[in-house]
Amino acid sequence: IKFTHLEHGYGGVFVHLNHAAAGAKDYPEWTKAQASNIVPSKQAFGGDRNPHNLVFVFDAIQCPSNNLFGAALSDGTLRLVNGRGICVTILQLPGNQSHLTSFGWNKTGRRLASSVASGHLVLWDIDYGDCRGNVQANCRAVLEGGHDQGRPLFGASFFWRRG
Repeated sequence: IKFTHLEHGYGGVFVHLNHAAAGAKDYPEWTKAQASNIVPSKQAFGGDRNPHNLVFVFDAIQCPSNNLFGAALSDGTLRLVNGRGICVTILQLPGNQSHLTSFGWNKTGRRLASSVASGHLVLWDIDYGDCRGNVQANCRAVLEGGHDQGRPLFGASFFWRRG
């Protein structure tokens, strides 16, 4: 799986199988747009430390309850991908200018907690609608405080009790 900028289409998610290793030769190679993570017209997250404006994966988790794979990325998005490699939804706060450092699913796969380098914790509700692949994410809360202002958070997780 390759994550790129959203401007490349398909939710910025491209799955490329190594068909040549399996003996198949009729599959196309990456297009130039798919092969490049560089979008020079946008400000890079990471500033001088990311001069080529690359999209990095900071955290990736597959949820056993809903079989979705999620990736917290340096462009400030959290992308959910189904088992066929299709990006089914993109979670992003409007105006967010910081990367996501981590996220965690709850036990049911219907909630996410994501931590942001700005020091915020964002709680998301995940709605599966008619169960035909339509996934909607809604921001439930943006939490701040309890941490030094402006310092990044590096972990998000749900805890639950048995019983």
